[in-house]
Amino acid sequence: DPAILRIVGDVREKRILDAGCGEGYLSRMLASNGARVTGVNTSASTIELATLDEDREPLGATCLQGDKTRMPFLSDSTVDVVLTNVFIDDVEDLGGALCELFRLLRSGGIYVQATVRPCFGTPVAGWR
Repeated sequence: DPAILRIVGDVREKRILDAGCGEGYLSRMLASNGARVTGVNTSASTIELATLDEDREPLGATCLQGDKTRMPFLSDSTVDVVLTNVFIDDVEDLGGALCELFRLLRSGGIYVQATVRPCFGTPVAGWR
């Protein structure tokens, strides 16, 4: 997370897409720093967790269930930062997903891809 936050920089008022947001922890962290965040994940159960957390402590993050290759609820060139955190690892249609992410990214925006090394993905690492 510290590396991602350093790369993204000051997020105040930036529109950020957290693609593959899971339960929304990073979406909420970015929103607490002033970003306008939309998190998208294919799993209904993780979006439910994200919604419960946001209802319990509103920070302004919106998390939606959606397909990685098609997000019609977001308009072209409207996102300042596209963030994929452990997203690439489970994408079947990588080309389709990247085309969709770059459709949403505004000119001059940034794409950040974070992938966890397999040695850190063990049950004792504390994944939720």
